[in-house]
Amino acid sequence: MRHHEIMDNITPSFNEKFYLHKGILNPENYKSHVTLRCYEPSPEMAPFVELYFVARWERIDAEDIVVSDILTRPVVNIFFTTRGAFISGVTNGVRSFQIGPAGIYAGVKFHPGGFRPFYNASMAFLTDKRVPIEQLFPKADGMFVSALLAAKDDQGIVAQMESLLKSSAPKYDVRGLLARRAVERIETDHSLTVELLAAELGVTVRGLQRLFQNYIGVGPKWTLKRSRLLHTLGYALEAEKPNWTTISAELNYSTQPHFINEFKYLFGITPTQYVKLISGASAAIVPKSQMMVI
Repeated sequence: MRHHEIMDNITPSFNEKFYLHKGILNPENYKSHVTLRCYEPSPEMAPFVELYFVARWERIDAEDIVVSDILTRPVVNIFFTTRGAFISGVTNGVRSFQIGPAGIYAGVKFHPGGFRPFYNASMAFLTDKRVPIEQLFPKADGMFVSALLAAKDDQGIVAQMESLLKSSAPKYDVRGLLARRAVERIETDHSLTVELLAAELGVTVRGLQRLFQNYIGVGPKWTLKRSRLLHTLGYALEAEKPNWTTISAELNYSTQPHFINEFKYLFGITPTQYVKLISGASAAIVPKSQMMVI
Protein backbone atom coordinates (compact mmCIF):
# COMPACT_ATOMS: atom_id res chain seq x y z
CA MET A 1 0.00 0.00 0.00
CA ARG A 2 1.45 3.34 -1.03
CA HIS A 3 0.99 6.77 0.54
CA HIS A 4 -1.94 7.70 -1.69
CA GLU A 5 -3.77 4.51 -0.66
CA ILE A 6 -3.21 5.25 3.01
CA MET A 7 -4.83 8.64 2.51
CA ASP A 8 -7.98 7.32 0.83
CA ASN A 9 -11.27 8.65 2.21
CA ILE A 10 -9.64 10.91 4.81
CA THR A 11 -11.05 14.35 5.52
CA PRO A 12 -8.37 16.21 7.46
CA SER A 13 -9.74 18.03 10.49
CA PHE A 14 -7.28 18.51 13.33
CA ASN A 15 -7.63 21.21 15.95
CA GLU A 16 -4.58 23.36 16.53
CA LYS A 17 -3.19 22.93 20.03
CA PHE A 18 -1.29 25.50 22.06
CA TYR A 19 1.88 23.87 23.30
CA LEU A 20 4.75 25.37 25.26
CA HIS A 21 7.82 23.14 25.28
CA LYS A 22 9.34 23.70 28.72
CA GLY A 23 12.59 22.02 27.73
CA ILE A 24 13.76 24.47 25.06
CA LEU A 25 16.84 25.95 26.68
CA ASN A 26 16.70 29.14 24.62
CA PRO A 27 13.06 29.58 23.52
CA GLU A 28 13.50 33.10 22.17
CA ASN A 29 16.24 32.00 19.79
CA TYR A 30 14.14 29.03 18.66
CA LYS A 31 11.05 31.18 18.04
CA SER A 32 13.09 33.74 16.11
CA HIS A 33 14.02 31.09 13.53
CA VAL A 34 11.28 28.45 13.55
CA THR A 35 7.48 28.58 13.33
CA LEU A 36 6.09 25.60 15.21
CA ARG A 37 2.44 24.58 15.09
CA CYS A 38 0.93 21.69 17.01
CA TYR A 39 -2.29 19.73 16.48
CA GLU A 40 -4.48 17.44 18.55
CA PRO A 41 -4.86 13.80 17.51
CA SER A 42 -8.21 12.23 16.70
CA PRO A 43 -10.08 10.51 19.56
CA GLU A 44 -8.92 7.17 18.15
CA MET A 45 -5.25 8.11 18.48
CA ALA A 46 -5.58 10.23 21.64
CA PRO A 47 -4.69 7.35 24.03
CA PHE A 48 -1.30 7.09 22.31
CA VAL A 49 -0.47 10.50 20.82
CA GLU A 50 -0.12 13.77 22.72
CA LEU A 51 0.22 15.93 19.62
CA TYR A 52 1.40 16.27 16.03
CA PHE A 53 3.77 19.08 15.11
CA VAL A 54 4.86 20.89 11.96
CA ALA A 55 7.85 23.26 11.97
CA ARG A 56 8.86 25.58 9.13
CA TRP A 57 11.64 28.11 8.70
CA GLU A 58 13.28 30.31 6.11
CA ARG A 59 16.49 32.26 6.59
CA ILE A 60 18.56 34.62 4.47
CA ASP A 61 21.96 33.17 5.37
CA ALA A 62 23.00 29.90 3.76
CA GLU A 63 24.84 28.12 6.57
CA ASP A 64 23.41 25.58 9.00
CA ILE A 65 22.93 26.90 12.53
CA VAL A 66 22.02 25.41 15.89
CA VAL A 67 18.68 26.94 16.86
CA SER A 68 18.38 25.44 20.31
CA ASP A 69 19.27 22.72 22.77
CA ILE A 70 16.26 20.85 24.10
CA LEU A 71 15.76 18.83 27.28
CA THR A 72 12.99 16.34 26.60
CA ARG A 73 10.37 14.57 28.67
CA PRO A 74 10.48 10.74 28.84
CA VAL A 75 8.56 10.26 25.60
CA VAL A 76 9.13 8.91 22.10
CA ASN A 77 8.94 11.15 19.02
CA ILE A 78 8.76 10.41 15.32
CA PHE A 79 10.43 12.94 12.99
CA PHE A 80 9.82 13.37 9.27
CA THR A 81 12.54 15.49 7.67
CA THR A 82 13.94 16.11 4.21
CA ARG A 83 16.99 14.11 5.30
CA GLY A 84 14.95 11.10 6.38
CA ALA A 85 12.39 9.92 8.91
CA PHE A 86 13.18 8.21 12.19
CA ILE A 87 11.86 7.22 15.59
CA SER A 88 13.64 8.93 18.48
CA GLY A 89 13.61 7.21 21.87
CA VAL A 90 13.91 8.89 25.24
CA THR A 91 17.06 11.01 25.35
CA ASN A 92 19.21 10.89 28.50
CA GLY A 93 21.07 14.07 27.64
CA VAL A 94 20.20 17.16 25.64
CA ARG A 95 18.96 17.12 22.05
CA SER A 96 20.26 19.86 19.74
CA PHE A 97 18.55 21.06 16.57
CA GLN A 98 20.62 22.21 13.62
CA ILE A 99 18.77 23.62 10.62
CA GLY A 100 19.69 24.71 7.11
CA PRO A 101 18.66 27.87 5.23
CA ALA A 102 15.03 26.85 4.68
CA GLY A 103 12.91 23.83 5.28
CA ILE A 104 10.29 21.87 7.15
CA TYR A 105 10.05 19.00 9.56
CA ALA A 106 7.02 17.30 11.04
CA GLY A 107 6.42 14.69 13.64
CA VAL A 108 4.51 12.90 16.33
CA LYS A 109 4.95 13.30 20.06
CA PHE A 110 3.60 10.33 21.99
CA HIS A 111 2.31 10.23 25.55
CA PRO A 112 4.62 8.62 28.10
CA GLY A 113 4.19 4.92 27.38
CA GLY A 114 2.11 5.73 24.30
CA PHE A 115 4.54 4.26 21.79
CA ARG A 116 4.70 0.83 23.46
CA PRO A 117 1.71 -0.58 21.50
CA PHE A 118 3.58 0.17 18.26
CA TYR A 119 6.81 -1.43 19.47
CA ASN A 120 6.92 -5.12 20.32
CA ALA A 121 9.75 -4.88 22.84
CA SER A 122 10.81 -3.05 25.97
CA MET A 123 11.06 0.70 25.43
CA ALA A 124 14.49 0.58 27.09
CA PHE A 125 15.85 -0.73 23.77
CA LEU A 126 14.95 2.63 22.17
CA THR A 127 16.51 4.87 24.81
CA ASP A 128 19.12 7.20 23.28
CA LYS A 129 18.55 5.64 19.86
CA ARG A 130 17.17 6.72 16.51
CA VAL A 131 15.56 4.00 14.45
CA PRO A 132 14.76 4.45 10.73
CA ILE A 133 11.00 4.65 10.55
CA GLU A 134 10.71 1.91 7.92
CA GLN A 135 11.86 -0.67 10.48
CA LEU A 136 8.52 -0.32 12.27
CA PHE A 137 6.37 1.31 9.59
CA PRO A 138 7.33 -0.28 6.23
CA LYS A 139 4.85 1.95 4.37
CA ALA A 140 6.84 5.04 5.35
CA ASP A 141 9.40 4.80 2.57
CA GLY A 142 11.13 7.72 0.89
CA MET A 143 8.17 8.37 -1.41
CA PHE A 144 5.80 8.52 1.54
CA VAL A 145 7.99 10.96 3.48
CA SER A 146 8.49 13.21 0.44
CA ALA A 147 4.76 13.29 -0.26
CA LEU A 148 3.98 14.00 3.40
CA LEU A 149 6.31 17.01 3.58
CA ALA A 150 5.05 18.28 0.21
CA ALA A 151 1.39 18.34 1.31
CA LYS A 152 -0.32 21.65 0.59
CA ASP A 153 -0.95 22.50 4.25
CA ASP A 154 -0.49 21.33 7.82
CA GLN A 155 -3.81 19.49 7.81
CA GLY A 156 -2.61 17.31 4.96
CA ILE A 157 0.67 16.58 6.72
CA VAL A 158 -1.02 15.67 10.01
CA ALA A 159 -3.61 13.52 8.26
CA GLN A 160 -0.89 11.43 6.63
CA MET A 161 0.99 10.99 9.91
CA GLU A 162 -2.15 9.88 11.71
CA SER A 163 -3.17 7.54 8.90
CA LEU A 164 0.23 5.88 9.06
CA LEU A 165 -0.16 5.27 12.79
CA LYS A 166 -3.67 3.91 12.36
CA SER A 167 -2.41 1.42 9.79
CA SER A 168 -0.55 -0.35 12.64
CA ALA A 169 -3.83 -0.87 14.51
CA PRO A 170 -2.38 -0.26 18.00
CA LYS A 171 -4.17 -1.91 20.93
CA TYR A 172 -5.09 -0.04 24.09
CA ASP A 173 -2.84 -1.15 26.96
CA VAL A 174 -3.92 -0.82 30.60
CA ARG A 175 -0.36 -1.08 31.91
CA GLY A 176 0.70 1.57 29.44
CA LEU A 177 -1.96 3.85 30.90
CA LEU A 178 -0.61 3.10 34.39
CA ALA A 179 2.89 4.08 33.23
CA ARG A 180 1.57 7.31 31.77
CA ARG A 181 -0.31 8.08 34.98
CA ALA A 182 2.89 7.48 36.97
CA VAL A 183 4.89 9.94 34.83
CA GLU A 184 2.15 12.56 35.02
CA ARG A 185 2.02 12.23 38.82
CA ILE A 186 5.77 12.79 38.99
CA GLU A 187 5.46 15.87 36.79
CA THR A 188 2.75 17.44 38.95
CA ASP A 189 4.03 16.57 42.44
CA HIS A 190 7.71 17.16 43.10
CA SER A 191 7.42 15.90 46.68
CA LEU A 192 7.01 12.32 45.42
CA THR A 193 9.67 9.67 45.91
CA VAL A 194 9.89 6.35 44.10
CA GLU A 195 8.63 4.61 47.23
CA LEU A 196 5.64 6.93 47.66
CA LEU A 197 4.70 6.63 43.99
CA ALA A 198 4.85 2.84 44.11
CA ALA A 199 2.60 2.77 47.18
CA GLU A 200 0.14 5.17 45.55
CA LEU A 201 -0.09 2.99 42.43
CA GLY A 202 -0.37 -0.22 44.45
CA VAL A 203 2.82 -1.83 43.16
CA THR A 204 6.19 -2.70 44.62
CA VAL A 205 9.22 -0.50 43.97
CA ARG A 206 10.69 -3.26 41.82
CA GLY A 207 7.40 -3.59 39.95
CA LEU A 208 7.38 0.17 39.31
CA GLN A 209 10.93 0.01 37.98
CA ARG A 210 10.00 -2.81 35.59
CA LEU A 211 6.93 -0.92 34.45
CA PHE A 212 9.01 2.15 33.60
CA GLN A 213 11.72 0.22 31.78
CA ASN A 214 9.15 -1.64 29.70
CA TYR A 215 6.78 1.22 28.86
CA ILE A 216 8.84 4.42 29.28
CA GLY A 217 12.42 3.38 28.61
CA VAL A 218 14.01 4.89 31.73
CA GLY A 219 13.48 4.38 35.45
CA PRO A 220 11.21 6.28 37.84
CA LYS A 221 14.20 7.88 39.62
CA TRP A 222 15.48 9.22 36.28
CA THR A 223 11.99 10.58 35.56
CA LEU A 224 11.89 12.33 38.94
CA LYS A 225 15.22 14.04 38.21
CA ARG A 226 14.21 15.01 34.68
CA SER A 227 10.92 16.52 35.87
CA ARG A 228 12.72 18.63 38.46
CA LEU A 229 15.21 19.88 35.89
CA LEU A 230 12.45 20.81 33.44
CA HIS A 231 10.68 22.72 36.20
CA THR A 232 13.95 24.50 36.98
CA LEU A 233 14.34 25.61 33.36
CA GLY A 234 10.84 27.06 33.34
CA TYR A 235 11.48 28.87 36.60
CA ALA A 236 14.79 30.29 35.35
CA LEU A 237 13.11 31.67 32.23
CA GLU A 238 10.19 33.25 34.08
CA ALA A 239 11.70 34.61 37.29
CA GLU A 240 13.27 38.08 37.23
CA LYS A 241 15.63 37.23 40.08
CA PRO A 242 15.72 33.45 40.58
CA ASN A 243 16.01 32.33 44.19
CA TRP A 244 17.80 29.00 43.96
CA THR A 245 17.42 28.28 47.66
CA THR A 246 13.65 28.50 47.35
CA ILE A 247 13.41 26.48 44.14
CA SER A 248 15.70 23.72 45.47
CA ALA A 249 13.47 23.39 48.54
CA GLU A 250 10.29 23.37 46.42
CA LEU A 251 11.72 20.60 44.27
CA ASN A 252 12.53 18.48 47.32
CA TYR A 253 16.32 18.59 47.02
CA SER A 254 18.10 17.78 50.28
CA THR A 255 20.38 20.83 49.93
CA GLN A 256 20.97 23.69 47.50
CA PRO A 257 24.44 22.34 46.54
CA HIS A 258 22.78 19.02 45.65
CA PHE A 259 20.41 20.89 43.34
CA ILE A 260 23.20 22.92 41.72
CA ASN A 261 25.41 19.86 41.23
CA GLU A 262 22.60 17.93 39.53
CA PHE A 263 21.92 20.85 37.20
CA LYS A 264 25.61 21.27 36.39
CA TYR A 265 26.10 17.53 35.80
CA LEU A 266 23.67 17.59 32.87
CA PHE A 267 24.23 21.08 31.45
CA GLY A 268 27.87 21.70 32.28
CA ILE A 269 27.01 25.06 33.88
CA THR A 270 25.31 26.27 37.07
CA PRO A 271 21.73 27.64 37.12
CA THR A 272 23.08 31.18 37.54
CA GLN A 273 25.39 30.77 34.54
CA TYR A 274 22.45 29.43 32.52
CA VAL A 275 20.38 32.53 33.26
CA LYS A 276 23.26 34.73 32.12
CA LEU A 277 23.67 32.73 28.91
CA ILE A 278 20.02 32.93 27.87
CA SER A 279 20.04 36.64 28.66
CA GLY A 280 22.87 36.94 26.15
CA ALA A 281 20.79 35.09 23.52
CA SER A 282 23.34 32.34 22.93
CA ALA A 283 21.77 29.63 20.78
CA ALA A 284 23.80 26.65 21.96
CA ILE A 285 23.81 26.36 25.76
CA VAL A 286 25.49 23.07 26.61
CA PRO A 287 27.89 20.54 25.12
CA LYS A 288 26.05 18.50 22.51
CA SER A 289 24.56 15.18 23.54
CA GLN A 290 22.45 14.28 20.53
CA MET A 291 22.73 16.50 17.47
CA MET A 292 19.73 16.51 15.16
CA VAL A 293 20.50 17.91 11.72
CA ILE A 294 17.32 18.84 9.83
